[in-house]
Amino acid sequence: MKTKLCFFDDYYIAARPGTVRRRFQPKKLGEFYDGTDRLQTYTSFFYDHKAGKYRLYYEVPKSGAGTEVRELILAQADRVEDFTSGKAELLSITGLDENGIHGCSVMWDEKTGQYLLAGNFRANDRTARCMFTARSEDGISFFDMKQIYGDYSDTYNSLYYNRHTEEYVITMRAAVMDRRIAVMRSKDFEAWSQPEIILHPMSAQGEGMQYYALGVSEADGVFYGLLWRFMTDIGQADFSDMGGYMENDLYYSHDGIHFSPTGLSPVAQRPLPPEYGCSQLWLLNVCDTADGRTILCGGASRIAHGSSYPKDDKFCNTVFYEIPKDGFVAVEGFGKSSIVYTKPVLMESDDIFVNYNAARGEFAMAVLDADGGAIAGYTFDDCIPMCGCATDAPVAWREKESRESLVGKRVRFAFRLNSALLWSVSFNGKPYLKKVQNSFFDARSM
Repeated sequence: MKTKLCFFDDYYIAARPGTVRRRFQPKKLGEFYDGTDRLQTYTSFFYDHKAGKYRLYYEVPKSGAGTEVRELILAQADRVEDFTSGKAELLSITGLDENGIHGCSVMWDEKTGQYLLAGNFRANDRTARCMFTARSEDGISFFDMKQIYGDYSDTYNSLYYNRHTEEYVITMRAAVMDRRIAVMRSKDFEAWSQPEIILHPMSAQGEGMQYYALGVSEADGVFYGLLWRFMTDIGQADFSDMGGYMENDLYYSHDGIHFSPTGLSPVAQRPLPPEYGCSQLWLLNVCDTADGRTILCGGASRIAHGSSYPKDDKFCNTVFYEIPKDGFVAVEGFGKSSIVYTKPVLMESDDIFVNYNAARGEFAMAVLDADGGAIAGYTFDDCIPMCGCATDAPVAWREKESRESLVGKRVRFAFRLNSALLWSVSFNGKPYLKKVQNSFFDARSM
């Protein structure tokens, strides 16, 4: 199975002399405005290979129903910039509960060839609200609405498929005021497990930190979790626990269930007032593009959560941010002694690809034996030097047109960063410290 190692931490790094770890924030690409003054919130953004377009699902309040009761809208376009320039095509969604929905997410499921949806319905009556799922053949007309949980997850309910456990997963909150992150799982999209808490907020100085939502997306083998951090004011005894600002932390996962922080907190800075996002910035989706970018999509508000909603001002919008592919964290070096060494892996094929930037330097790779010794033909000096930058570049050695001699071997990777940055390495392999393990996602030995 293809493995991508990003360098958010030192999880699989053995040593990295002469290097530093750098963290980068995405830049705002623009805003999506659908031409109305209605609140836009809770997004699902992905490239739809079936439709051949980028699709953005978002919620707007139903007419006369307040902000909690919503309907789902679809916008689609050929390019990401079409959303921010007003060129997206708007389509109405049919087949969902006529009383309204809340906190829905949509995904394209390659396994079933359908579009799948999870969220809350009967949203006009809080006491009767519950979680449901639905299906669609075209992503426009939904059917087969089924209740899967009897309580109301008053948040964004992120739906994704975990290919390692072969399960559908929903991140949610187990009750209306439960500010922890839970998951529900299903093998068949029919029978679902009861909620299981996976993230619990820590205390914060002077502020009551709560976790509002976790938007999960898989992008090229990495599960990204955008954790929506809600900072409330507990200095006043009004007992509402509602007023406060919101922003995101970036988490990642190898197995799609257990998420680790990356140190990017927040993943994107809130802008100054009066820009959208100055009080609340909730990015929810991560999507890789064909031109080597990673797009983050979500909502942005100009007023604090729990504030009175202004009647004569558009205070919330959908926003897009961008960053180079795998571009959140890199390891950087400044000379020929700046080297990153990995722990041993078992090579299962001869494919090795790197995402690097040596626009003003040079990048080289060596393959070592498990003890760190040189392998003839795979040293730094044998490597064809790599300059410039690329997101998915094959590595080549002068005397090795094929790397088949590495297949089945226990080896280490070494990367020389001479004024260069390394974002990620992709290959087919498994961890092999003392014993070979099932995968990077499953620590059990074979």
